[in-house]
Amino acid sequence: MDYCQIIDILFYEAVDIFPNLFLAYIPFCHHLRLSPPKTFSVSLLLYGLLVLCRILTWHYPGLSTVMTVLWVLIYFLFYGICIRGRVIQMLFVLITILNYNSFIMIIGSHLAFHQLGNHTAVPYSFTHTLMNLLVMLPTYPVVAHVYHKKFRPLIDFTEQPKIWRYLWLIPATFCLSYYYNLYSGGGILSYTERLQNVLFAAFYNVGAFFVTYVIVRLLEVSQDYLLLKTANYHLSLQSLQYDNMQQRIEDARRANHDLRQSLALISTYLNDGSYDSLKDYLKDYVRKLSPAATVVYCPHYALNAVIVYYDKLANEHNIQLKANVAVPSQLPIEDSDLVVLFGNLLENAVEGCLRCPPGNRFISLTVQYPEPSLVIVMKNSYNSEEPTPKPTPKPNQEPVRNTPIPSSKGPHGGIGLQSIRNICEKYHGTAEFEGKDAVFHSSAICTPKSHDNKERK
Repeated sequence: MDYCQIIDILFYEAVDIFPNLFLAYIPFCHHLRLSPPKTFSVSLLLYGLLVLCRILTWHYPGLSTVMTVLWVLIYFLFYGICIRGRVIQMLFVLITILNYNSFIMIIGSHLAFHQLGNHTAVPYSFTHTLMNLLVMLPTYPVVAHVYHKKFRPLIDFTEQPKIWRYLWLIPATFCLSYYYNLYSGGGILSYTERLQNVLFAAFYNVGAFFVTYVIVRLLEVSQDYLLLKTANYHLSLQSLQYDNMQQRIEDARRANHDLRQSLALISTYLNDGSYDSLKDYLKDYVRKLSPAATVVYCPHYALNAVIVYYDKLANEHNIQLKANVAVPSQLPIEDSDLVVLFGNLLENAVEGCLRCPPGNRFISLTVQYPEPSLVIVMKNSYNSEEPTPKPTPKPNQEPVRNTPIPSSKGPHGGIGLQSIRNICEKYHGTAEFEGKDAVFHSSAICTPKSHDNKERK
């Protein structure tokens, strides 16, 4: 091997690796483990290792299959050093890059070796690199746009931890099938000799990318729904606080009016010297005075607001709600997650109670924070055999806002149940649900401190 061939390999590997590194960087640009200068240094080291692999492949063509596996391992090692993320997320991105790279490689090789003629091109030559660039120019901007607009938000969004266990298998299946057909067909030169092989592989890789894109798009819609549901919970709490404030203003206005009337009557009794009548009036006034006060279940504002809201909703539907909440005013869990977690739990419980007769509706909620874990235990009545009735407003009463919508999914099914589990998994916990003897048992645990420590590392 002369110096010209080494220069060709250096140029080929630069065109091959650095665009792929940029694609790998896009989804994890907010999750770098190293500083930019150190990341660049590791990239140069990776470049040098891959150049060495190319030189070995040039001298020993029989090692091409082994080198392909070695390249994947080297790429993944680079990811583990430079990126802070889940292993399955890094696998997903890495394999989708491999699929795109195979698309470039197979078309570029066909153009270089079988369209221009073997006398103008050899592996890793300037002509080979130029054909790869020719294929990359119209396709790379599209792929980079998808990585930026679709893959990166999916990586940043943490509400779907379980889905990654299966999502990476989609591009992996296409990748394994492609490489099996490629190397069982005699390698890149033999496989790309026939145009039908090239067209099949090209459409196969485009199909893999399209399927992956569609699934990511569906996940994006699901995430938008969860975010919208969280926003709706916050709006419900704000509406509740506004209604309570309006009610307090109205009560204060009414009390001020009644107080003026009472003071006028008391003044009359004093002027007339009717002390016995005054004493009887004051006794009756104190007896009729309302002892109502705002219920406070816990010092945590967001959590207390959720429980107060569903307590009011439960009272309007003859549901007895008991809550024993022992938590501090601050928790290392985001308020938005707490709102969605407890909102879904209590909403499902209310919906389950609405399946039962009015005299047999109850919800029992116990929340404790034996640091570092938040422990939630809830029981509620339910009857899965009866359809959920539509809550009807009382006469001369406005319909209740955000009343649970009747559903055939069962008292604890659907997106709400999955949302509860997702939040628990986000904070390294779990959620369990079981119905037994007309009582539905829900339990959840979150360990937020281990979540915070992992984010800091």
